[in-house]
Amino acid sequence: MSNQEEERLLNGGDSQINSDLQDNAIKEEDSDSEAVETINYDPTLDSDNDESEEGITTRYSENIISLLKPVSIAMIIVIWAVHTLSPILNSSGVPVSSAVMVYTESESDSGWLKLGGALLNALIVVAMVCVITVILVLLFVYNCYKIIYGWLITSSAVLLFTMGWLWLEFTLRAYSLTIDYFSYFFLLYNFTILGVVSIFWQAPTIFTQAYLIVVSCMTGWWLTRLPEWTTWAILAAVAIYDVIAVLTPKGPLKLLVETAEKRKVPIPGLIYESKKFKLGLGDFVFYSVLVGRASMFDSVTMFACFVCILTGLCLTLFCLGIFKKALPALPISIALGLIFYFVTRFGVTPYITNNSIQQINV
Repeated sequence: MSNQEEERLLNGGDSQINSDLQDNAIKEEDSDSEAVETINYDPTLDSDNDESEEGITTRYSENIISLLKPVSIAMIIVIWAVHTLSPILNSSGVPVSSAVMVYTESESDSGWLKLGGALLNALIVVAMVCVITVILVLLFVYNCYKIIYGWLITSSAVLLFTMGWLWLEFTLRAYSLTIDYFSYFFLLYNFTILGVVSIFWQAPTIFTQAYLIVVSCMTGWWLTRLPEWTTWAILAAVAIYDVIAVLTPKGPLKLLVETAEKRKVPIPGLIYESKKFKLGLGDFVFYSVLVGRASMFDSVTMFACFVCILTGLCLTLFCLGIFKKALPALPISIALGLIFYFVTRFGVTPYITNNSIQQINV
């Protein structure tokens, strides 16, 4: 292994591990990057022969922690939003978006009907993700950078403005705060413009990182409003799609990575950079959805899923170092999260509750 910098990328959901990303999102037209999810690892961590094994291990651990921190922050913020903002949103009567749902879950439906409907909804979501990814690949292959960034900037601006509106309004209502309309729109406008500039142009790293976390939190929070069965089905389906898209020879994300490597340009994507690692926002979003949804049940289940997500992310990085090839970021974390969600909810929690009741009776 040489001492020159090389990067291995991990892709997840829409996610993937990319190589050769530059620090600035938009410096030139040919080096612009679009919204894809990625984790990058710099193998120079273990290539310095003059550094002790202990020093390499310490530095490697510090870099992993630098990635686990933002993921943890995003999940914590979504948990807060679920318990603070969601009750206000639900009381306002805003319906759950059904644009991609052919089945609307009802409490009176049988288990098999819920399962079948949830799987159908998940297939539609995965199909949409696949179509969008294929369009992105085609635009990238044919050098349509202006269309890619026009698409990304517009969608990001709309998301920051509309979701920022909801978050600001509901936060003010949750904590009984008031603000005049002029200040309200002034803050919202500047929040949106600063976000677009920070993500797609040049800004202090802390601003870029903060806005990327905010975008993932807003998206993840909104997705927690999907029906329960549909949520679990979508998480499982997206994780499976991630494997296919990244590891199969003709997978769309694999083709995207290979094209970028041949051209030696960054892969289009919204990517959080932290020291030697880069993680795509798709991973942040789906991690947050799983933990946010688990928090609706109880704290034990939520904590179990929280730990599973971080454990799965560490295992994914470990596999990245072993296989030295692009790997999907979602499968291990999502699989562990789903398994421990159902084990904790239907096994551990009832056991703890029954023991507590028995002790009280005694």
